[in-house]
Amino acid sequence: MFDAVRARSVGVTDALSQLEYQPFANPRRAASEEFGDLIAEGLYRLIHEGADLADATHGYWQDELRRRMRFIDEIATRLLLTREPTFAIDCALMSLSAARPDY
Repeated sequence: MFDAVRARSVGVTDALSQLEYQPFANPRRAASEEFGDLIAEGLYRLIHEGADLADATHGYWQDELRRRMRFIDEIATRLLLTREPTFAIDCALMSLSAARPDY
């Protein structure tokens, strides 16, 4: 899919939909999906930068891990600064904590 996205040859449709779900209902889900999210975002960053798969070096992925940790921390900070915490915010914070790579 990396090459198809880079070549801009991915199909388009008129409408898409997603079944309704509670994304933060289970922190284990967030933890189990984090690795895939990291890989996908890292590969899309390569495409955005016009880089090639050969540029996905060990150093590149170390940088991606740091970026991802900062991203998760920034979201958590914004949620913690919410004036009125809610059950949904608490669930999101637990999922962020579970998903945060601890390297």
